[in-house]
Amino acid sequence: MTRRRGGGTPNPSPSPDTFSGSDPHVSDNREVTVYSKDGCVWCDRTRDFLISIGVHFTEVKIDHSLENRDELMSRYPEAKTVPQVFVDNSRVGGYNDTVSYFKSTRTDGDGDAGHD
Repeated sequence: MTRRRGGGTPNPSPSPDTFSGSDPHVSDNREVTVYSKDGCVWCDRTRDFLISIGVHFTEVKIDHSLENRDELMSRYPEAKTVPQVFVDNSRVGGYNDTVSYFKSTRTDGDGDAGHD
């Protein structure tokens, strides 16, 4: 089963699949899971976005095992595309929904909810 923990900048540890880091504007107590597959541009963009804002997440590659795919289907039977992002066991959606979700839940200290 291929899983990746992510968030922040790459950690110099021996495991290339481990990332660490945090953003003081993002709550670290949320459980974020990204279902993805190799060769998926939108999956890569989602992962890069979450890393860029310091969100810790678990990446589950659905093309690496049937167990991973079945896990996604048990959480969201209507899934036809990836990425599929879940926060605290609630489905957020794909890349655009994920960006919107995290921008709306961030606070920059100036009253702007993280919007450009």
